[in-house]
Amino acid sequence: MPKDVALWNNLLVQKLMYAISGFIILLIIVGLALPQHALVHSSVRVDAHPATIFALINDFHRISLWSPWINSDPNARIVFSGPKRGVDAAITWDGTIIGTGAQIITASQPYKYVATTINPGESSEARSWFELETMDDTTIITWSFETDYGYNLVGRYFALILKGVVKRDYDEGLANLKDLAESLPGTDFSDIDIERITVEPVQIAYRSATSIPTPAAISEAMGAAYFEILNFIDKHRLQEAGAPLSITRSFSGSQLRFDAAIPVGDAAVSKFGGNVTFFPQAKYAVQEAPINLSSGWEMRLIEAEAALNGGGGFAVALPLMNQRRTDLGMALITATTDAEAYTALKLERALELWLEGRRLGDIRRWDANNVSGGISDVTDGVYNGPGGTFNATLTTLATNDRCWPIGQDERETNPNF
Repeated sequence: MPKDVALWNNLLVQKLMYAISGFIILLIIVGLALPQHALVHSSVRVDAHPATIFALINDFHRISLWSPWINSDPNARIVFSGPKRGVDAAITWDGTIIGTGAQIITASQPYKYVATTINPGESSEARSWFELETMDDTTIITWSFETDYGYNLVGRYFALILKGVVKRDYDEGLANLKDLAESLPGTDFSDIDIERITVEPVQIAYRSATSIPTPAAISEAMGAAYFEILNFIDKHRLQEAGAPLSITRSFSGSQLRFDAAIPVGDAAVSKFGGNVTFFPQAKYAVQEAPINLSSGWEMRLIEAEAALNGGGGFAVALPLMNQRRTDLGMALITATTDAEAYTALKLERALELWLEGRRLGDIRRWDANNVSGGISDVTDGVYNGPGGTFNATLTTLATNDRCWPIGQDERETNPNF
């Protein structure tokens, strides 16, 4: 290669290097001249009480109700930690669209101010805060964002783009927050004293459901769940015993999990006015107590039943049945016919063999053999319960009282029931 050509090439290379170096120096100088902090403010006037807005911004569990950021990635994994709301409440996220990050509430002044730190302890750490101001029966809410890039020149250039993106998202979020807050009841509950009370447990029929956290979707999911519950109540001949309930179970990402429920009661309980005194059994003092396979007192009742079946009648049966009552100091049984003695025998077997698994077999064999006497365990009359005194008619057994009970799984899955 001729020397003049080589020299020309070297000059071009040198000029290119000088140009690149100059450009880099220019970027550095401009970067140092750019603001070290990125600061964004967005405001909106809301026709709602500050307490209503404060409740929506002081609880990460409610953020998906209005935040465009979390709703942009419905499959993101959201984890809540710390207190449910207020200082030290935290949220972390991991999604395909929104990436990974964390946020924690660092300050919370009721109805006035909430501050958070985004990605605390990391190079991308930033601050975000809400300020609430009352004006003419409305609330002005200002949402601010700030981050310090220090001498990170790349970050300073990135801030030129970031500020526009943050401003757009904050404007959209405040618009959603305004719509949500203004759709809620306008009553101010901020000065109401909260009282904790203990309520008595109740039986419920419930159906688990999920929904996105919007009023229309939640209402639709609840309506479908309550419809299924009412069908279940009708199918199993239960009775509604209270107003419908909604029990929130969890909230993750954009999915709300809850149980729709209706208090229920047994139709038989209604005979006592819905209240039945509970008497704990004392026959078995501990769970490990043995259950009799047979006993001498049962033998006396078997002998008495044999007497009533042609072995001497009530005159022979009564002394056998009264042996147990004499031993316990109870009033003796009297009867003038075999039918009266058989009615007494059936009650004696119910009392003596209680909780030993004999009653259903007794009722079925007596019914199959058309034995004389009544077949009731208790008598009609007046019963005292916790809610007052009630008249009850209990002597008539329904047809299904003579049947083996069907398992819960079978009743819930067999479409023929």
